[in-house]
Amino acid sequence: MELENRPLIDPDCSICGAPGFNLCRCEGLELEAAVNRAQELMMANCLEQIREWVKFRARNFILDYFKRLSNQHEREYNEHILEIESRSTHYYNSAQYLNEVDLEGARLKHNINEAWKASIQRYPEVLQYFYTLVDISRPDDSDACVINPPIYLNDEARPRIPMNARTRDGENISDLRGENDREYDHKLRRRRRRSEKHQIQEREENILRSERARDTYDDYRQSNHSRSKKYGHDRGKHGRPHSDAYEDQSYYSGY
Repeated sequence: MELENRPLIDPDCSICGAPGFNLCRCEGLELEAAVNRAQELMMANCLEQIREWVKFRARNFILDYFKRLSNQHEREYNEHILEIESRSTHYYNSAQYLNEVDLEGARLKHNINEAWKASIQRYPEVLQYFYTLVDISRPDDSDACVINPPIYLNDEARPRIPMNARTRDGENISDLRGENDREYDHKLRRRRRRSEKHQIQEREENILRSERARDTYDDYRQSNHSRSKKYGHDRGKHGRPHSDAYEDQSYYSGY
């Protein structure tokens, strides 16, 4: 088989050691976690700057919009006050004049509140507009920085990044092997190498088994020693039992 057309060999899972044809999810989950960490590291500052830029300009637009509405209502209020003062009733401070001035002031206050509410309600529209002005660019797939990124350990030979995980002639690697071949490869890989997780688990089980055996042996020695003391038996220098209960010679004084 030519080198260019030979099928690729699926490696085992780098996390749990499962065969490649089992479609293990460990590497996919780890990839998502790594992407989240890289995004948090590289994009958090950029997104914060974009957020502050959009918020600052949206707030300025809302304040300017409210200022224009409030100026319009203030001009109308001043015109109405001038119209009221043009009458002769204001010279005598009549009740009609005072009521009209109070009504215009209340109307102005109401219009100012409505203008502020209308301005605040435009925030979603304004924020979306300024977010559309943000331009985030990325290089094309054919760009040199994408095809040959300067991140390889060996700078002498930088391979091109493949766009898929297929063979040279375009056939999928899973279609080139039968079910019997997959089962045979699975048995060989299981005999050849055990996963690191299983090795750690077996090591922990051996440690727990040895500790349990040592604790059981210590309990047996303590219980045996306590029974010997209870019945007055102990072992001498050469391991022979002798009696301590009859060491007092007064015990024989009665004979």
